[in-house]
Amino acid sequence: SDVYFVDPQWLCTMLACVVTVQEKNPFQKNGFMELSALQLVLRDERFPHSLIKEFVSLMQKFEVILLLDENRLLIPSLLPPDEGKSCVVFPISVVLYPGISIHAQEL
Repeated sequence: SDVYFVDPQWLCTMLACVVTVQEKNPFQKNGFMELSALQLVLRDERFPHSLIKEFVSLMQKFEVILLLDENRLLIPSLLPPDEGKSCVVFPISVVLYPGISIHAQEL
């Protein structure tokens, strides 16, 4: 089904709550975040927490986040610039940027 935003600024504000600096989103660490923390990050009276699942799907669709499993997500834009020096084990292979991939065998 199609999704239309009557107030696109609201969407930008909600996305900025997730994809922002550590001071605004203290729940992410080096681009990784617990999915349960989204309720704490999305503290806007105009955001019904019953829609978090749909918001996660929307962020995945636009590749703002990547679900690593049912509890954790990756925010690629918040990865540290030297992401190749420290790694976390994933059960899958993940392509972060063109030419940069994380493979479970290499970690």
